[in-house]
Amino acid sequence: MGCRRPAANAVIARKTMIFCTLFNLSYLPQGLALYRSLERTRGEDFVLYVLCMNDMTHGYLHDLDLPNLRIVLLSDIEDEGMLAVKGQRSIGEYCWTCTSPLVIYVQGLYPEGSVVTYVDADIAFLADPQAILDELGE
Repeated sequence: MGCRRPAANAVIARKTMIFCTLFNLSYLPQGLALYRSLERTRGEDFVLYVLCMNDMTHGYLHDLDLPNLRIVLLSDIEDEGMLAVKGQRSIGEYCWTCTSPLVIYVQGLYPEGSVVTYVDADIAFLADPQAILDELGE
């Protein structure tokens, strides 16, 4: 079955938090720790979109079939401009290049006004991240 691919115009419960991140195989352990920390702090009330920076990462995540993880492929977000600079950038630089297009892509899957939060793959939540959004207010 594998991890689910994003569906256009996805609908989620209001309390569900939407996160996105990106990583390659080198950051797979950190990315999984991020996912598990969201499970511990949010239960089922989250979705984590992961931009797989290489095919091996995609394969591992697909095989894990994590229920709240959505796989995003580079081909989902890359445009001509990104492809033109891809060969001129290190993997780290290209990850930075992909951050904004990833957020825009995920935002496009949800109704206007939905909050999409980008998080680096090497963080973990020790408490419910909803407190951060509550602090920010409307």
